Amino acid sequence: MKNYKRLLILLLPYKKTLIIGSVFLIAASATNLAV
Repeated sequence: MKNYKRLLILLLPYKKTLIIGSVFLIAASATNLAV
């Protein structure tokens, strides 16, 4: 649990990038399913 918290603290500055990346991944997989 302590390691998980440390990882979260490390990823905090990249939260926006991760959200954008996950949204992009979802969009890419959605277009793959649509085609």
